[in-house]
Amino acid sequence: LQILLGSRLRTRDPAALAPHLRQPLLAICGGQDRRVTPQLAEELYRRWAGPKERWCDPAVAHVKMWTTHPEEYCDRVARFFDRTLRG
Repeated sequence: LQILLGSRLRTRDPAALAPHLRQPLLAICGGQDRRVTPQLAEELYRRWAGPKERWCDPAVAHVKMWTTHPEEYCDRVARFFDRTLRG
């Protein structure tokens, strides 16, 4: 998103930007995430304007889906890319 927007995200509210973003979104979230809280992840997902899907695990912390569910992570991301990049 930083490249697309041409600015650092920390200076912007991602949920406020979401209604303007039409790119496909695969939201991967953990219920124990302290950086992107479940509430923020939900608001971002709800407000996203483009096609979207999500995968959440309430027991996972920030960026730990890869280490917690490595095979499923690879499968989901690969399927998402197959669907969205072939469009």
